[in-house]
Amino acid sequence: MEEVTITKLVHGGQGLGELSDGRKVFVWNALPGETVKVRVVKKKRSYAEAIAEEVVKASPERAEPREGKLLGDQSVADNDIRGRKQVQG
Repeated sequence: MEEVTITKLVHGGQGLGELSDGRKVFVWNALPGETVKVRVVKKKRSYAEAIAEEVVKASPERAEPREGKLLGDQSVADNDIRGRKQVQG
């Protein structure tokens, strides 16, 4: 697994980072500012897709999941979700 720092969220909710070979990587289950260990699930010539398997350094925006759920909006604090939805419009 490779460590990646997430720089921002992109449309669709994936975090954007960069692999050690310079390719951009779209990461599920990661937030901006986090460093995560990823498992690459799809490789293309100019980018890759991955799943965050471990959070090495969590974002202050990360919230504990309710009812054991790990995916979706529950990983982001409620106030931050409302702010992002207003900005994205």
